[in-house]
Amino acid sequence: MKEFKEIVDGVAHSLNMTVDSLIKIYPQLRTEYSWYYVLDKINDISENCLLTFGVIMLFACAYIFIEGYSAEKNKTYIKIAICIFVLMVIIYIVSFVVQGFMCPDILIIEKFIK
Repeated sequence: MKEFKEIVDGVAHSLNMTVDSLIKIYPQLRTEYSWYYVLDKINDISENCLLTFGVIMLFACAYIFIEGYSAEKNKTYIKIAICIFVLMVIIYIVSFVVQGFMCPDILIIEKFIK
C-alpha cells in the first residue's frame, strides 16, 4: 500500500497537482492510458515489421545480385516492396505523433517516473 501512495504522490507531483485533483481526473487518465497502450502496441508491431521487412529485403537483394536477375523482371515486386515499406513507415510515424496528442499526461508521467 505504501508503494501505491508513493506512485500516486509521484504522479500528482509530475502533473503539478494535488492528490485530490488527481483522483478527480482519474477517468481521463484511464482513457489516455488506453490510447497510450494501443498506440504503443501499434508502434511496437510496426517497428518489428519494419525490422523484419528490412532483413528480408536485404536477403532478397543479395539473392537477386548473386543470381544476376535483372530489375526489369522484378519491377512489380520492387514496387510492392517499396509500397509496403512506405506504408509501415507512415503507420509508425502517425501512431507516434497521435500518441503525443491523445495521451500527453501519460507521456509526462512516464517521463518523470522512469
